Amino acid sequence: MLHSSLFWKKHFEHNITKQRVDWNQQPRITEFVKRKYSVLTQSLAAWRNQRWQTFVGCGNQVCVTH
Repeated sequence: MLHSSLFWKKHFEHNITKQRVDWNQQPRITEFVKRKYSVLTQSLAAWRNQRWQTFVGCGNQVCVTH
């Protein structure tokens, strides 16, 4: 979809008013968030490791895991 110049002008004028991330600050994760997402991150890590082991075990073949 193509937008007009006026659309983009308004879009960027609005966009510059939004608060930006200060990338110089260290991330701060609360204990609540750590607990809430710990199961998810552990599951993702296990899935990633399982897929990597499957890939590594293929030798010289091209492996596609699903």
